[in-house]
Amino acid sequence: MRILLIEDERLLRWSLEQSLKKMGYDVQAFDNGKAALESLEKHTYDFVITDYRLPDICGFEIINKTVAVQPQAQIVVISAYLVPSIIEGIEKFGHIHIISKPFRFEELIGAIKEASPSK
Repeated sequence: MRILLIEDERLLRWSLEQSLKKMGYDVQAFDNGKAALESLEKHTYDFVITDYRLPDICGFEIINKTVAVQPQAQIVVISAYLVPSIIEGIEKFGHIHIISKPFRFEELIGAIKEASPSK
């Protein structure tokens, strides 16, 4: 299973990437939205895990692009800035998992397993 991970916090990105790889996932990790969007155009992903607040773009742009070019991909949004208006905006896209920071790794794995077609 291929995962696109977008997280600007270096240590969190590295930790998630290493943990997911140890579980057998193929992970492409980026620290900014622009590079991640370019990767979405070139590669197919089963999951997109993205921080909502990135240094260069908003998480809505990642969601919009993913839904447009890879509608089969499951999306998980992680953020420390999830106010009700942002959550409502994300929920309009359909079934997207939303995880508030700080979170336990098990929460992320639970969201991946729940959304996996082979659950």
